[in-house]
Amino acid sequence: MSSGAASLAWMDQAECQGASDEIFFMGEGEHMRPGRFTVAAGYCARCPVFFQCDEFSKNERYGFSAGRLKGQ
Repeated sequence: MSSGAASLAWMDQAECQGASDEIFFMGEGEHMRPGRFTVAAGYCARCPVFFQCDEFSKNERYGFSAGRLKGQ
């Protein structure tokens, strides 16, 4: 396993692993609907790698990860 793959191995433990990308990423110009926000936040609330995800996604500009909308 390369060092890059090893550094991302935590993703295999993410609660959202296998969930639809549509839950976490909106289309261009689309706003996150309240129901989708609740579903996405539920994944994050149960996630054993929440803090790794938060660190990994801190520079993301779009989508929802680590319990919040990115770019806000």
